[in-house]
Amino acid sequence: MRQQAARSVRRHVAFLLGLVVTGAAIGWYRAGDRTGAAPV
Repeated sequence: MRQQAARSVRRHVAFLLGLVVTGAAIGWYRAGDRTGAAPV
């Protein structure tokens, strides 16, 4: 039971991390696009 809870917590943390990374990447790309220095 405890192992399953730890696994779900880890999945939740990974999801939040992915969300933060995605948001940061989008914000960084938009900022670069605005200044004409887009990374892609």
